[in-house]
Amino acid sequence: MNLDLISFKHLYLVFYLVGFTAAFAIIYFNFLKRRKDIAFHSLITAAVFLAFVIGSKLIGILESLIFPETYGTSGLQMALGGVVLSFLVIHLIRLTSGVSEGFMFSVGLGILVGLAIQKPGCLFGGCCYGDLARAPFDFFALNGEARHPLQLYEFLLYTLSVVAFIKIKTHRLSSKYYLAIFLYGVIQFTAEFLKAPDAVLAFGQQWYGIRIIQWIYIAVSAATFFMYYKNERRNAEWSIRCNIFSSIFMLTIISTVFLLIHPYLFSIEIYAINLVLLPAVLLTASRAIKPIIPLRRQISYLGLLSLPLLLMSQTVITEEDKKAQEVFHTIRIGYSGGKFNSRVIHDRNPDDCEFQAQDFKQKYNLISIGYGVTKKRVDHDFSFGLNFTYGNSEETRDSVISAAHTIASFNPYIFGESEWVGGGLGLHIGSNSYTLPKRIFNKDGYPKISLGNSNIWPQAHLRLFPKHILAIEYNFSNRFPSPFTGYMHDIAIGSGFGQRNDLFIKLGGVFGSTGGGYVSAFAPIKRRYIIEPLIGFGGLKGTYMIGAHYRFRNRESVVKWKM
Repeated sequence: MNLDLISFKHLYLVFYLVGFTAAFAIIYFNFLKRRKDIAFHSLITAAVFLAFVIGSKLIGILESLIFPETYGTSGLQMALGGVVLSFLVIHLIRLTSGVSEGFMFSVGLGILVGLAIQKPGCLFGGCCYGDLARAPFDFFALNGEARHPLQLYEFLLYTLSVVAFIKIKTHRLSSKYYLAIFLYGVIQFTAEFLKAPDAVLAFGQQWYGIRIIQWIYIAVSAATFFMYYKNERRNAEWSIRCNIFSSIFMLTIISTVFLLIHPYLFSIEIYAINLVLLPAVLLTASRAIKPIIPLRRQISYLGLLSLPLLLMSQTVITEEDKKAQEVFHTIRIGYSGGKFNSRVIHDRNPDDCEFQAQDFKQKYNLISIGYGVTKKRVDHDFSFGLNFTYGNSEETRDSVISAAHTIASFNPYIFGESEWVGGGLGLHIGSNSYTLPKRIFNKDGYPKISLGNSNIWPQAHLRLFPKHILAIEYNFSNRFPSPFTGYMHDIAIGSGFGQRNDLFIKLGGVFGSTGGGYVSAFAPIKRRYIIEPLIGFGGLKGTYMIGAHYRFRNRESVVKWKM
């Protein structure tokens, strides 16, 4: 009796979905069980899932470029690209921020379980099929031909590999991850012997008696076995070196990459990424607002962050509409000031770990005034203007004034904004005071100053995603009132909570010798008036800004357009 399972091809997506969900559940169960920095590891999980999906896409592109005749087939294993790219991403994060031993264990187990669940889906999808077979396998037919149910063999092998993964004792828990990739390579190498020749169009040529793709799996297994052996001989625990600012930076990268590749993904792949990205956003935001927002309000604020998933389902306008262009002028005035501490570390020798650190106390008072013109349309706006800042900054080291500067700076700028992206450039020209980087090289002993002075200083701004939903932005010396001296280099996340009147409330982290973060708002009042407050916390506790804007000479014109 022949049974053509290709008629159940839609079930492939079900198994794909269940496989990703199972891997997600395993990793998060490990978080809860081990209580290891859940917010940070949720970000790494999102990065790993995203890398797996991108790697699967890239391997298909590579296949079509090298072997154009295989376009549209599944000759080269899609999972290979996902496994390799996620492997590279994990080790990049390990080198920069660190990961826990338990996380490596859970990812390894998740890979094996996820692949085991997905293999029956390949059976229904009609890919990765086996060679021609005789009884007792003639019950299975693909396009009317009896074949080995290779997908079921692989399912059995992956199930056994999960048992072996759990039972094998290792000196280091993280070694289990390398064990999982090693088992993956061995299983796929073995399965290739029974795979049909027409299912391996890419890298299916014979080389020294076996297919080229099998040599690739040998290389994967050999490399991971070597790393497994090396990791087992390691004695020190892996350390985690991550704070809220690096977490926000990592979340920015993940979200940006997802935004760029979003149009090229299938709906099931988008689900898989959102499955881990939403918890990462909520947990990271929870960690960021915990020190500054009462517990009773945190749940409400975090709930607002889930609104983008609902708002993204808006319909697209395709009929003729009218686009209003509004031109207005703005005058602004603001004050910034306060006291904060900064620390500079001077390396005595860049080749070793010798360093000396010095703490400084900063005090500054600045007043800024500005004039700008904005041309605002429904889908974008363009603005330019000039700001002027005057004031002073002073730092104290061991109760002695070590540096003092008078700040007098002109700031021409030009900005462009659309719904999904915005950016701008400018220059601060004059006498500009700024805090030095946190770590610099100097052979002369303890740091003597932490304030620098420059006659020309750049200004830059970049925003991604809609401001009225949830946006991420990067700023370099971009602030009104003046960014000097503490607010030079920061990344922020914020929302307009559905309002399209330029309202934007954000939480940001500042990099440099100060560290710390801030909460700020851009709050329009009856269109003509804008209040722009800012309060620092952490390393910038004791600093604040307040700006006031007045719009006048509004002029409106109407332009017909079509989408």
